[in-house]
Amino acid sequence: ENLQLGINIFISQRILLIQQELFLAEKATEQASMQHKLEMKERDMEIYRLRNVELKNSNEEIALRNLQIEEEKKKSESLLRNILPEVTANELLAKGSASTHRYEMVTVMFSDFVEFTHTAEQMSPERLVQQMDTFFRVFDEIVQRHGVEKIKTIGDAYMCAGGLPVANTTKAEDVLNAALEIAAYIRANNDPRFRIRIGIHTGQVV
Repeated sequence: ENLQLGINIFISQRILLIQQELFLAEKATEQASMQHKLEMKERDMEIYRLRNVELKNSNEEIALRNLQIEEEKKKSESLLRNILPEVTANELLAKGSASTHRYEMVTVMFSDFVEFTHTAEQMSPERLVQQMDTFFRVFDEIVQRHGVEKIKTIGDAYMCAGGLPVANTTKAEDVLNAALEIAAYIRANNDPRFRIRIGIHTGQVV
């Protein structure tokens, strides 16, 4: 009987020990699972944060590129308006092309500088460009004040016209007054290297 009792007690202790080990194993497994879930959640949160950072950076980069594109567009439009009459520039910007227009009576003025090639050889390119830019800026102000449309510059030549893009009856007078003021400005500049000659003609243009 004592032997049997001892065996029963031993078996009971072993069973209890095994149960404790199983319980501890379950707890350990449960903790490991919870730890894994926590790590996965932290990883997902980090991925989400990094994606948000990446998305923010991407949005900022897109916004910066859009700003740069808009600035370049403004520069292009400004250059186009500086090269062409405003009506033509607007038509090009709106449609991508410009249609032809016939004007029955337009007064056109061309100007250039006498012996400009020789003058250019005597000056540095930087100084020459700066001087021509100064001249042409003043020409622009003069023709605009007289209601004359600047057409373009070609090297040292300056071209403008009266009576377009809006026809008027004072075109010849407007152009002549602008030409006289331009000539007076160059004379007042008192630089023998820059002597201007101006030609004016009235007729039909397309």
